[in-house]
Amino acid sequence: IIAKDSPNLDSQFVEFTLQELENDLYLNENETPLCDIELYESDSIENSFGSIHTDFANQFIGGGVISGGCVQEEIRFIISPEMIVSRMMTRRLQRRSSLIISGAQQYCKYTGYSSDFRFDGDYRDTRAEVQSKIHSDHFVIDTHITCFDALQFPSSK
Repeated sequence: IIAKDSPNLDSQFVEFTLQELENDLYLNENETPLCDIELYESDSIENSFGSIHTDFANQFIGGGVISGGCVQEEIRFIISPEMIVSRMMTRRLQRRSSLIISGAQQYCKYTGYSSDFRFDGDYRDTRAEVQSKIHSDHFVIDTHITCFDALQFPSSK
């Protein structure tokens, strides 16, 4: 279904884009100043509009979302189940790769984390009404989640 005139829930798309760097990126050697950031303590990451969300992912996208894990990555996939589709089309994330998921909606509210995680009711994602934009010939909600393997680096000691 392709949206022509208005954003409605039946005519929106989720886009998956795999990005790969050609070379390692050494931020500790880069002297370019970082941009300004804004921090908000009163709300959850997924409720921030017009920003890039980060999934510090397992090397296998989605982590334990299907097998019972329930921390940062799994929670993001649970509340936006369209993201689970990425598991079927993404191989193991490499050290220079990232997956960008654009347009995934949130469908439920939650409380807690890990073993305390609980469903807390339905969620109406107003980004579908307020923040949709035309992308070529279809609508994509203005939510972008960049997923990359949360690599562990040994101590420099």
